Amino acid sequence: MKFTPALWSSVSYLELRAVWVKGFRNGNLNRLDRFKRAFYRACMLYARRTGRIVNRLLIGQLREVIDVLLSSPRVQALRAGFERAKEMLSSRVLVWAPCVKSWLRNETYLVYLGFMRLNDLAYFRP
Repeated sequence: MKFTPALWSSVSYLELRAVWVKGFRNGNLNRLDRFKRAFYRACMLYARRTGRIVNRLLIGQLREVIDVLLSSPRVQALRAGFERAKEMLSSRVLVWAPCVKSWLRNETYLVYLGFMRLNDLAYFRP
């Protein structure tokens, strides 16, 4: 189930349940601490009783938990690739390698950079 910004104005029980099941199946439910897990379950019960959650503050807090539950290795690599691309753009790489700018427009290259960053050993980083 894809979640667009239009769905962030209110969240139903069925949407929360679908995210819970997806997080359970991909193992991301174990990445939540017990307080966030309890918060999410309480929000599911509240949404089940009232129909929808429309409180912006509550939805903002839920968004962080939903991002953790829906994350996949590709999404994590893409985020890390964006961070690495920002570092490359702020450095002087474009002066001696102008073709890198066209590479950074390619999503596949950003995913490659992200996986390289995620699999990099900590003691090789400056």
